[in-house]
Amino acid sequence: MPTLNIRLTDSQAERLAAEAEAFGITKGGLLKSRYFEDARPRKVPRPDQKELAKITAQLGKLGGNVNQIAKKLNQHGAGPEDRRSLGRIQHDLAQIRQATFEALGLSE
Repeated sequence: MPTLNIRLTDSQAERLAAEAEAFGITKGGLLKSRYFEDARPRKVPRPDQKELAKITAQLGKLGGNVNQIAKKLNQHGAGPEDRRSLGRIQHDLAQIRQATFEALGLSE
């Protein structure tokens, strides 16, 4: 199947991306649907909201477990490497949680 490459200005590319997203189709699908009557644009898959909500709940449970571990380490004397590892885990969980919230279209 032949392909076509085009050059766009930044504003044109932004407009194309925004319109395609608004219709839930690819940028190529948007262009084809505007030019060809028989075009059937491919839908962009949307995240499964229920599954993302489940993931968010599980992340909350993981975060609670990490906090319990942190409390025990602090009570019984955690070493510097333990604290660094725990900090990395907490940072990673926060990033995953933020990405999940963004996929759900929510803000914290």
